[in-house]
Amino acid sequence: MWTVDIRRATDDDWPGIWPIWHEVVATGETYCWPPETDEPAARAAWMLPEPAQVFVATGAGGVVGTALLQPNQPGLGSHVA
Repeated sequence: MWTVDIRRATDDDWPGIWPIWHEVVATGETYCWPPETDEPAARAAWMLPEPAQVFVATGAGGVVGTALLQPNQPGLGSHVA
């Protein structure tokens, strides 16, 4: 049986988050970041300080998923969280 734990991410989780983030963003089909976003820019965009919260799902192979929760955008972007 395969189990997954979900918890708040730490800076130490970034090496496991980056390959997932990069693979998803590189397709250019889902998130708003440019597909060519490099690792330092991706880390700055994803590993945001409070009040944002980053989570990881971990399994036998390490980080298997991640999520970013952040407040709504200001002004005309207020409908986007």
